[in-house]
Amino acid sequence: MSGIIYCDNTPDLPPSHLVIIDGKATRTSSDFLRCIGEQLKFPDSQNCNWDAYLDWMRDLSWLNAKSISVVILNFDSFLSKAPDNLKYFIPDLEKVVFPFWQNDAESVFESQDAVKDITVYCIRGDILSNEQVSTKEVMNRIRQNALDSQKTPHSTSQPVLRMYNGKLCFVAFVFFYNKEQLQSAMVNRPTMRIICDLKTGEIIQRYSCSDNEFSDSKHQKLYNISAKDILPVSKHYWDSVYALMDLIRHEYARCGNLNKKLYKEYFERISCITPEEYRIFYKDLSNIEMEDDLMDTEKK
Repeated sequence: MSGIIYCDNTPDLPPSHLVIIDGKATRTSSDFLRCIGEQLKFPDSQNCNWDAYLDWMRDLSWLNAKSISVVILNFDSFLSKAPDNLKYFIPDLEKVVFPFWQNDAESVFESQDAVKDITVYCIRGDILSNEQVSTKEVMNRIRQNALDSQKTPHSTSQPVLRMYNGKLCFVAFVFFYNKEQLQSAMVNRPTMRIICDLKTGEIIQRYSCSDNEFSDSKHQKLYNISAKDILPVSKHYWDSVYALMDLIRHEYARCGNLNKKLYKEYFERISCITPEEYRIFYKDLSNIEMEDDLMDTEKK
């Protein structure tokens, strides 16, 4: 049954198409509409207005999923720079969107299979404690400090999770390239990994793969990083990805358990916009078995 749920902690989400909205990154209407439009694959997410949003929220025929979960983190900041739109956001859901799916959708689409169940979870308060920096800031720190002030041309991966010395940490890989490799989109495999504290983002350790390997992939070959088959994504996509990891970290700090369902979603979101030949390095880097109920021990 469609509806709105207010909560203070990570909700128990059913299997569904997951939409993550960070209230701190969607203080304006345009940011919110672009963010939800990208994740719900609106026909024209870049030029979405409120009327189009309400129309598309009562269509969604392009989505195969019957159940949709919209999670709004940091709800106290959501649409804070658009108070008029915020005033109507909940009433629009309760009086326009939900009634359509509950009462009219089956006859409009002439199929029960087309009916969507939409639940909006509003998480109040700051999702991270004062001691935790945001995942977005962690990523900025990794990029700025990956090589400890060295100027060698390189690229840094998005952070994933890994057990290190019995502790869950962020970990990212670094690969180096020259001008010719960049132009041909054929580059070396990663040759360094960086371990960071999950709470503060502080770099704990840097490892050269020649001293401490994380992948069995060959060093002698070049790997294709062409993005020609990958759809471009905006900053709103990354805002949602980092907010998803913030949600994962919030629950882990609160109860000491890793929500593997959410982590798998995070992992898939960064993998799907990574060139195919380079996806294996994310898989090798993260030693979390996402399908199991308990975290496995650290890989060698």
